Amino acid sequence: MNGVFAVVGGWFFTAFSAFSLASLFAVSIYFGKLIAIVVLIIFAVLIILRTHILHRKKEEEKETLVQTEREAVPFEFAWDL
Repeated sequence: MNGVFAVVGGWFFTAFSAFSLASLFAVSIYFGKLIAIVVLIIFAVLIILRTHILHRKKEEEKETLVQTEREAVPFEFAWDL
């Protein structure tokens, strides 16, 4: 029962947060006009670029780890894997 309340409470928190942020964006666009739109677009592009860079770094680390593991396994045992 407690878990159900926690999940439903999480849904309400998510909905309230999304509604609040959408309201903030709407008010800033309403009063800021074109400047607010440009700022929000720049903000969105920066977030996308940051996420892309972080993902690329994680993929490079993962590939480095896989390459290190491949080098650590002797060739004779590689067929057993």
